Amino acid sequence: MILEKKYAIIHDVLSFNLEAIMILTDIMKYIESEYNVINNTPCEVCGGDYEAEQLEILLIDDVPFDVCECSCCNCGHEKTFEFYAPFINEKDLKNLKNLN
Repeated sequence: MILEKKYAIIHDVLSFNLEAIMILTDIMKYIESEYNVINNTPCEVCGGDYEAEQLEILLIDDVPFDVCECSCCNCGHEKTFEFYAPFINEKDLKNLKNLN
């Protein structure tokens, strides 16, 4: 369900025009690869699986990142995954700020 929410946010934020840096299918593949990393990363404490709890796009040193807060399904250990978000540009960030 979190993945669908992320797709919905990105769909709302990006304008569908020829100036877009990446097309929607490329963005979806990029996000799916993030989830592959999360799903293939075992918990450092018990070896269990992580589950996405919260997703947000943040600027870290003026660079957009997809930040995913996760917790282990077995022991509850929390881990933050940060992924570079090349599909977000300055205009999109302004739109994101307006959504909050």
